[in-house]
Amino acid sequence: GAIATVALGVALPIGVIAGLAAGLAAASLVHVLLGSPGGRLTLEQIQAALGDLGIEATDVAHVPLEPSGVALARASASDGRSLLVKVYGRDAWDGQLLASTWSSLWNRGETPRLGGRLQRVEHESFVSLFADREGVSVLPLVASGMAGGRDAVLVIDTQACSTLASLAPEDVDDGLIADMWRQLGRLHRLGIALGAVDADRLVVRPDGSAAFADLGQATIAAPLAVTLSERAQLLVVTALVVGRERAVSVATDELGTDGMAETLPYLQPAVLDRATRHAVRDQDWSVDDLRELAAHGAGVDEPKLEQLHRVTIGSIAMVVIIALVAYAIISAVANVGLDTLIAEFEKADLIWIGLALMLAPSAGVAQAFATVGACIRPVRLGPVILLQYGIQFIGLAVPSSAARIALEIRFFQRVGLSAPGAVAVGVIDSVCGFVVQILLIVGVTLSGLASLNLPTKSSSHTFDGTIILVGVVVVVLLAVGALAVPRSRAFLREKTAGVGEGLRVLRSPAKVFMIFTGNLAAQILLTMVLGLCLRAFGQHLSFAELILVNMLVILFAGFMPVPGGMGVAEAGYTAGLVALGVPHAAALSTAMAYRLVTYYLPPIWGAVAMRWLRRHSYV
Repeated sequence: GAIATVALGVALPIGVIAGLAAGLAAASLVHVLLGSPGGRLTLEQIQAALGDLGIEATDVAHVPLEPSGVALARASASDGRSLLVKVYGRDAWDGQLLASTWSSLWNRGETPRLGGRLQRVEHESFVSLFADREGVSVLPLVASGMAGGRDAVLVIDTQACSTLASLAPEDVDDGLIADMWRQLGRLHRLGIALGAVDADRLVVRPDGSAAFADLGQATIAAPLAVTLSERAQLLVVTALVVGRERAVSVATDELGTDGMAETLPYLQPAVLDRATRHAVRDQDWSVDDLRELAAHGAGVDEPKLEQLHRVTIGSIAMVVIIALVAYAIISAVANVGLDTLIAEFEKADLIWIGLALMLAPSAGVAQAFATVGACIRPVRLGPVILLQYGIQFIGLAVPSSAARIALEIRFFQRVGLSAPGAVAVGVIDSVCGFVVQILLIVGVTLSGLASLNLPTKSSSHTFDGTIILVGVVVVVLLAVGALAVPRSRAFLREKTAGVGEGLRVLRSPAKVFMIFTGNLAAQILLTMVLGLCLRAFGQHLSFAELILVNMLVILFAGFMPVPGGMGVAEAGYTAGLVALGVPHAAALSTAMAYRLVTYYLPPIWGAVAMRWLRRHSYV
């Protein structure tokens, strides 16, 4: 058909190839979503597969509930043993890949489980044999291998065991629960995580001892967070069977106070599978109630919960904002035209950009001067300058405010400050910098030296600083209202306990002068860099106009939940310069050049500064 299509002139060869690719993609998508007709063996095929492994079996039947990527069946061996047959068919890899990929995207600390049918069987066989050798109670393996050359089969002797889910509360004594905790502890000490702890994977042997029935999702060298999550899962599962009080009592006895305290941050619905969460909803208690009872039983305070989900409201908001910013930048480039943008850079005066690149590091020196003023203890200016450059490196290499804060705290702890005092340095420096930016914006706009003509659909709006003034008044009123509430005052006292040492710098006029002078000089130097970049593209604005644009964009980008203001700042500078009459092409080129010399290139010398700080034990 493809040859005839080309021969008759219906389509060119490239069109035929495109059609075949589209058909293959559609068929593959249907296969992934629905599976293939040969992906699940019939009972006769399963019996024949067991025969290939040398096992004579009868009474083969499918298990109603099956995990993703594997078919389960029960059978009876010729010697009367009860067997569980796990068949990894031709759809097993697809199903497991999709399930594990989705789980790893949703939950922190998880990675997709890759590997074909034989690799999955080999993995489970290895983990089961290793755990059994080290004294962990697992159901014994009967056979494993490839049946008929296409399906991987694993056969387990269930030994007429009962699952925990099938037992009544009166049939489960405290000794059995304690045995489950001990077995899980042995497994974790081997560095193995079960993958999921639920009432179907926990079984009771005929002699009354506990065992693990399924190690198909087990992982080697499991992180601590995974093992602590499994502890939380076991506590919830046992609470569902025997009640909260008994479950918490046995768990506290087995884990001890410290072990329970480690587990409590992971005792949350996010660690539970869907079936367990639904079972909890049917109870007259919640996971929060169980955590409160466990904390009380262990004699510890309820901790802050660990963030287990990668996807949160904040992360969704960040993605939306980044998408909007990307759309704005792409639209700006599209309106200007990529050829026009390239032409702007080709005719740019590189001398001005070179001067901007040489002047940009001086802003770090001024900021270091302010930071020295914010520190109550004497500290050398040189290492603080290198700290500022190191922060620029961290801001791009690890775009997280937490990383920058941790770097500052580590630095000032090394010069003799306590942790609260080190935090106070950053807080004072940041707040004073914010105040300087607000004063510059208000001063420029109220003096009439500069204003932004922001276009709207119907007319243009002139930014005159009224919004800033209203915002400052609202913030002050909110702060006064918060201080008037006793609970808010108590909360602030708790959060600021221990920072009194750092706040003593505000009593020194010399220190206050250094803080505000350093921040003011840093903002002026950055504005000069922006002006030099603008001159490189043949445009000119007054210094007051440049200050207004620079301060507004810094404030706006700082409020956006985007690391380093990437994308947001570029769009802001472009819009601000256009509002002041700069052509679109020159405005976008200036914004990109300015961000290049002040954000994207400084990590180069910032990396050198970080190495110096590490070598001299400042971080």
